[in-house]
Amino acid sequence: MNKKEGKMSKSYPNRLDAKPHVLVFVCPDPVQLADFYAQLLGGAVEEDPYGGVSVSGRGLGVDIAFQKDECYERPVFLGVPGDQQPMLHLDIAVKNRAEATDFALSL
Repeated sequence: MNKKEGKMSKSYPNRLDAKPHVLVFVCPDPVQLADFYAQLLGGAVEEDPYGGVSVSGRGLGVDIAFQKDECYERPVFLGVPGDQQPMLHLDIAVKNRAEATDFALSL
């Protein structure tokens, strides 16, 4: 492990030529969440072969899929000990944050 200017840095070889393929969100309503992201990012909502739905046609380099979990518990933000914590979030780059925020909230 190298430390440069107080920051951790590690590097490993990609022995398997592995690449991220699908980012899967577990949620209570896959179709609704996929529809939101398809409208937000542009793309089509399609059934996937694993029983969920995915958003395609975005050209982002990784597919986004959504699978239902009957036991899903909505995370609490900002975290409270003992409650479900957020495990992932997407940072989406936009040219105009105010315009993008208004559009996302309109969906």
